[in-house]
Amino acid sequence: ALRLADRVLTDSEVRAKQFRAQLPGSEHKVFAIPNGIPEPQSAYHPEEARKLFGLPEDPRVRVIGQIGRLIESKGQTVLLRAAKKIIDQDPHAAFLIVGYTYDQHYREGLNRLAQELGIANRVRIVSYPGPIGDVWKAIDIHAHASLFDSQPISVIEGMSLGKPAVVTSVGGVPEMVEHGHTGLIVPPGDANALSVSILELLKNQDLARRLGQGARERYEQRHRPEMMT
Repeated sequence: ALRLADRVLTDSEVRAKQFRAQLPGSEHKVFAIPNGIPEPQSAYHPEEARKLFGLPEDPRVRVIGQIGRLIESKGQTVLLRAAKKIIDQDPHAAFLIVGYTYDQHYREGLNRLAQELGIANRVRIVSYPGPIGDVWKAIDIHAHASLFDSQPISVIEGMSLGKPAVVTSVGGVPEMVEHGHTGLIVPPGDANALSVSILELLKNQDLARRLGQGARERYEQRHRPEMMT
């Protein structure tokens, strides 16, 4: 089908290069158009959003969140293992994992893992049918632990809201996030590296604020919807 197409569009340059390599003579018909989205909106205040998702209302608590389909490739199990390491060092950390449930067994497995790690009281794993902006209102730090991706929308959403982020170096994510300027990048599948970087943001609020500002600026430069259009 791709050989018959006049144009092939994808959302990241890394995927465009793969298509070009698989389709001889396609160098001039494969294009990468980065995703562009509007900034997520919500009618909730952060305290209300936390209550909505059953998160601690203690103002000292910082919420680390991942938004993405509840499937193995999104790396939620890696985040849970990192969460254990983080909670052991920071009792005021809590975790929110939100996504559409494709496989109920996988979601049940995530809950079992949280129980086995002894962190179930600090973790919420939910699907939410409302505006995605409601979820973002509850999140202080964005963690994207994906094992495979191209250009995930959730990373752009977090950037648009100025959320400091720790992301994995998969697919086109490094095209979006510049390590130390618009977020922190760690290897995929490495729970220890993920925990170390998240703890760094929890401990260093100036760094978290600076990365969030850089992320917002990058969103304004590259990922607004009119730019994609």
